[in-house]
Amino acid sequence: MSSFRMDRIPPELGTYVCFKKFRNEEMLRDLFIWSILSENSEMSFVLLLQSRSRIIASLIAAGITGRLISKKDGYLDHFHKLHKQSQDYEKFATECIDVCYKRNEKTACQLLLREIPLFGNVNCMQVSSII
Repeated sequence: MSSFRMDRIPPELGTYVCFKKFRNEEMLRDLFIWSILSENSEMSFVLLLQSRSRIIASLIAAGITGRLISKKDGYLDHFHKLHKQSQDYEKFATECIDVCYKRNEKTACQLLLREIPLFGNVNCMQVSSII
């Protein structure tokens, strides 16, 4: 078994500079979408709770898992797993909206109509209409 040696790393990898600056929200978004696509719902819910845009993120997750259901061919238990994940994301979004609405109706309505730049300047109503 060979051990890892630092001298085997090409020098150009040590000097690579990323010119695009990512904020924490953008990194969380990318990890969140990756966790959805890899069907790791536990991780996606942990990342979802760290996001400031939880409602739209959960709606997008429900849409992605819904699309994964239609693309997957195979076992019924896999279909049920994805269907349950999609329902869990929808339920989370619904509960968030309900809590916001109980606190302040006007603000809850504004949350549903506000464009979210992190997800391409769409609002919750637009995303929910395509789920």
